Amino acid sequence: MADSLSSYNATAMSEFGLSFNPRNTEASQGDINKWAREMDILRARIMGRSNELSGQFDDTAVHFTNAISWNVKDQSGYNEGLWRDASYSVNFCAKETLSWAEAVGDYKKDRSDLIEEWGSAVKSAAKRLPNKIVNAPSPAPHSDFSQQYTGIYVDKFKEILGELSGKLDDLNTRSSKRWKKFKEEAEEHGERLKEGPTPENVKRLVDAGIMGWSAYNIKGQGEPLPIRMEDAGRNAQILAKYLGPDGKEPDEAYWSALLALQLMGSQSSVIYSDPEAKRKATAYLERLFDELDKLSGAERLPVFLAQSANANMSDAEKRELAKALGEGILTLSNESYGGGWDRLPESLRNAAAGPTGAEQSIDTPKYELYGDVEWKEDLPALSYLLGSAGPYSEGGTEFSSTLTSSLGGALKDGKSGPFDPSFLAMSGGALAVDLGISAATSDSVSGAGALGLENMEEGLRQLLDVSLRSESGNHSLLTGEGSQNTLYSPEDVLVGLYSYEWGDKGETVRGLTDWIARDAYSPFDSARERAGEAAAGLIRNMTTSSAFDELTKTGVRVEDEDLSYGDSRFGQFNTRAVDGLADVFESYMTSFAKSTTLDGESELAYKGVGNYHLENNSIQIGGEEAKAFMTYLMGNDGTAGRVVNLTDDYANVMAGIYFETGKQTETAANAGGLNRLMESALIRDAELRGEDLTDTLERDKKIAKLLSDKGANAAESLPAIGKHLKNGIDGISDAVIDRVIERETSRPPKFSTHTFGEEIDRYSRVNALDYLISSENGALNEGNYKKLDEVAADSADKNSESLAKRLEDYGVLTKSSAGDVRVQMDPEKWKVDFNDPDAKASISDIDQSLSDAMDNVNFSFGAGENGTSLPGYEATNRYTTQYKNRYESTEKHLG
Repeated sequence: MADSLSSYNATAMSEFGLSFNPRNTEASQGDINKWAREMDILRARIMGRSNELSGQFDDTAVHFTNAISWNVKDQSGYNEGLWRDASYSVNFCAKETLSWAEAVGDYKKDRSDLIEEWGSAVKSAAKRLPNKIVNAPSPAPHSDFSQQYTGIYVDKFKEILGELSGKLDDLNTRSSKRWKKFKEEAEEHGERLKEGPTPENVKRLVDAGIMGWSAYNIKGQGEPLPIRMEDAGRNAQILAKYLGPDGKEPDEAYWSALLALQLMGSQSSVIYSDPEAKRKATAYLERLFDELDKLSGAERLPVFLAQSANANMSDAEKRELAKALGEGILTLSNESYGGGWDRLPESLRNAAAGPTGAEQSIDTPKYELYGDVEWKEDLPALSYLLGSAGPYSEGGTEFSSTLTSSLGGALKDGKSGPFDPSFLAMSGGALAVDLGISAATSDSVSGAGALGLENMEEGLRQLLDVSLRSESGNHSLLTGEGSQNTLYSPEDVLVGLYSYEWGDKGETVRGLTDWIARDAYSPFDSARERAGEAAAGLIRNMTTSSAFDELTKTGVRVEDEDLSYGDSRFGQFNTRAVDGLADVFESYMTSFAKSTTLDGESELAYKGVGNYHLENNSIQIGGEEAKAFMTYLMGNDGTAGRVVNLTDDYANVMAGIYFETGKQTETAANAGGLNRLMESALIRDAELRGEDLTDTLERDKKIAKLLSDKGANAAESLPAIGKHLKNGIDGISDAVIDRVIERETSRPPKFSTHTFGEEIDRYSRVNALDYLISSENGALNEGNYKKLDEVAADSADKNSESLAKRLEDYGVLTKSSAGDVRVQMDPEKWKVDFNDPDAKASISDIDQSLSDAMDNVNFSFGAGENGTSLPGYEATNRYTTQYKNRYESTEKHLG
């Protein structure tokens, strides 16, 4: 280059008296690159790998622990943290030095370009010179070179000289600026080398493409990643070469492309904590899958991606590839990670939405005919891909709700729809063969997917397991806010999901609702609101008359002990799913209780299912809808027993709150209404079974059987009821609720509140007696006990034993050897023969004694100036009156 500049300047000097002399540097790019390579070798030697990793360590992602040689890790003084720091620092110095080498090379290239530009200008000017005066003497430097010309040629020369001089001025200006920039770059590189590997300095090298994966390989999460769009297209072409029967054997290029996909597709990756990195990663995935779609040719993308019939891959390697692809699809679909429905290739959108009729938009000719046949070919492949994804990978809201909708709706269509029995019975072995997976090893491979599938029904469960992970997608489906499959309403989807006889008893399907019960008690308003809206949508769509008919007459035959049901209710066979619905009932029991409220005195106040109300954590549910939903819960005895116990515990808590506050409408009325609502649902379920529970005695027997394990259930249900009530009952403080829950939890089981007439009076009086003579910790209240001890048990015989002593004789009051007196809440432990009216202590004797007790004590509600005091009999009568009135009105309107 020096020779070229000398030649150009010799011509320019001899003809025009001009020269161009841009500043040069003695720095050698080659020497600096050599120093950088030596430092990279030093980093590799620190890792015990000599220089064998120098290339690939920056070109691909490698785990540091795998990159460290075994003979380094074997040393007794090996400290991975220190080894990382040392490797990281040396690596930074090598890359910063390499950056300086590039800066030197860039400067020299720019200088060379300026010189060539000068040379071109000189050559052009020299060619255009006019003829000189014959034998004109050569002018001295800095003299007037126009003396060599005469006449009009003088002006011509001056014109050419002016143009070249202008060009020289421009080149000198640009050369000076470039030299100034070069000096600044030199100073900046020096400063960065002094500073060391700060986050900013490392990010600069990664963004510049000088430091590839090495920072991430050494330090792991938290380090910047080299995400480049051109790599996405190239890696898609690489991965495509390893699919299908003619696929290549995995090599370095394959593993590099796969590792990049794994990093971009992993939702736990640190990439997605940085907005700019997230944007790049999602764009990378979009580009990669678009390119794979193009490379799939005539095949649809799900089938193309899932065809793992590469004999050069082990089943474990096929699974690893499927996992990376599945997680990439889910991440690309997920709005929280920068993806979304519209960013997926059309082929994947079709596989999720299924055939949607006239509403389907076809963008690509090969997908123009997308019907049941094509969808059923895609579903095993999609199940294989998504089922291979990790258990915490989640699809986006729209993708998940659409996939759930298409599967649930197709199941509702039954035999007339795409999911005919032969398709659902399609064996896992056939699926595995279709996907090129050896059946011999399929059983030994863990995880879901086509490996180890018994049939396609399990494949559908696998897809639902993935789609139902998205709580926002579930909310969207239940509220009817969004699905790309417009053929099916939320009601259709719910009927399909719950009425199909699942091999896992509906365990997978309950993923649709499990999160509702958790978030119903959340301290965050947004979470409670989302759960409440979803619960309202669930109840609304499941309790229409058409949904009720289809869910209680499913056509599924169930054998139950000695009986056979040819048209059973879904709760009889999908027992895990219906138990999930019981969680929803438990979370909104007061809303169900209030469904029995009257509008005036003649009609139920609510019809249909209204909206969720955040202020009191309630849903406005009509009585008929509440009964229908609770009828589902009676579909199997396990869930029915749980609901009966919950209703019983709820009534006990309501009684406790009444005796604390005196608010009988919010407590007694709700308890009476919910109690009868439960019984009405039980009766309706019995009718569906072909049984008759309208007879009170038969119904009581049924309830008693369901209540048999009350003690164990109460310990779990009471705290849950307390959480629910804190947001669901008006005018009652949290402190009161906590006090009642603690009291109820610490007491032995009470007898059932599912009683009426004299029994509810008895229940109320025993509860009152417990509150009257026991303090919060259950110890004796001396004042009230003394009143009972001073009153004769027999008003006609003043010398008879005291009322307190009589109740002790009956076992209603118990006294320990230490003198502690407590109320025995379990009538089974009273010293009375319930079935023998002529026994020494009949139930009527106990009722009379309890009534006498209420006549001789006062009951105080509240404290201070706002407190009120009532005779015991009036306090208990107020509760039982409200309870009975609501019970009777509910019976009248709901059966």
